[in-house]
Amino acid sequence: MIGKLICAAVFIALPTVMVRPEVVGDGLFSRLVRLVYYLDAPDNLFPSLHCYESWFCFRCALRSGITGRRRKIASFIFTLAVFASVVLVKQHRIVDIIGGISIVEIGLFLSKKLGAGRIFEKFPTIKINLPR
Repeated sequence: MIGKLICAAVFIALPTVMVRPEVVGDGLFSRLVRLVYYLDAPDNLFPSLHCYESWFCFRCALRSGITGRRRKIASFIFTLAVFASVVLVKQHRIVDIIGGISIVEIGLFLSKKLGAGRIFEKFPTIKINLPR
């Protein structure tokens, strides 16, 4: 939540936009890119929430005691795929990816320093048995 609040503050303080290239062609991939452009407005680009969420999930997989090595590697590969896709489809720039990763790391650091996880101690523990 700390990271999301930081993102919201950046979006308000430094709104960003991107002029996307015109999509040429009528093939399947051209149609898919046009759909992505239609569904995802080219504003509030820094930091990239796509990359923020992907990196956050990867970091959670790293910290999880129930996630095996293969799943951690798969999570990292999918995270890199998200990073590549948002740049190749012209949704974000490299700096937006760096911003998303940085805010996750800052949020995790602040959460640990502030003891923000204690808020969840008030909730009952739910035990989940996942297959390994």
